[in-house]
Amino acid sequence: MKGVQTSKANAFGNWRIKNTDKFNAFIWLQLNYIKTNAEVIQIIIELKEDLNPVKLACQLKNYLVARGIECFILDFNNKDSEYYVHNLTNLGNNLKLSLSKNFEQNSMVDSYWDYRVFTRPQNCLTTDIDALENFNNTLVTIEAAELFDTSNINESIKHIFKTFKFRKNQVNPEQYLSHYNFAKKVSGKAYILFHETHKHSYELQDMRPCLLIKNNESFYKMLNKILLIDRNDISIFVSLYDDYLKNNLAHFNNIYDVYAHLAKQ
Repeated sequence: MKGVQTSKANAFGNWRIKNTDKFNAFIWLQLNYIKTNAEVIQIIIELKEDLNPVKLACQLKNYLVARGIECFILDFNNKDSEYYVHNLTNLGNNLKLSLSKNFEQNSMVDSYWDYRVFTRPQNCLTTDIDALENFNNTLVTIEAAELFDTSNINESIKHIFKTFKFRKNQVNPEQYLSHYNFAKKVSGKAYILFHETHKHSYELQDMRPCLLIKNNESFYKMLNKILLIDRNDISIFVSLYDDYLKNNLAHFNNIYDVYAHLAKQ
């Protein structure tokens, strides 16, 4: 979630923020990871107006650091925050980033993502996790993706292929593997949540069916196979992954049922 705004990309994040009182606070976080093996090397918790309350961010940082996971809390907007990044020229060194372009202090950025776009680090990639939840003292990562149809499993399988294949830069499987690797580091769980989005308002259709699948090595292998299949050969994908998806996709009447299910895990 680069920012809270009206867009399909942020439909889940906006829904989750609106439902904070119902499900308690959550953390939106970013991972720095190595491309070759999706090894997570750092966690970034970026404070924003509607995201990542300071107390919860500090609790998570302490939890991660105690387990040997490097974690930084950053704030690019609130100058009164103790985590405000006053000196952007030193940020790359602090985060151990190998920058392609040095940062000039008079340049303007208002997020960690903007900083990375400007400086183009070469030693790691970054990805965000839509929601890090705490269910019964188990950390659970949720990455949300839009499908055009979540009510019919056969159609949903086709749309899963299209969702990952038709992206501008196609899918990056290591992005999803890094989520799984992070979940393993904290003895947690990782999931992909498929939902529908209203075509005009871009809001998450919270009373429409949702699908949930574990984000694991099998899911990673499927994403790699999607990269190899031509975009017009959807039948090949269906023949290869119809059984896997039907056996592993959990179907729910709506997203509230998804959260009720996760809360029982």
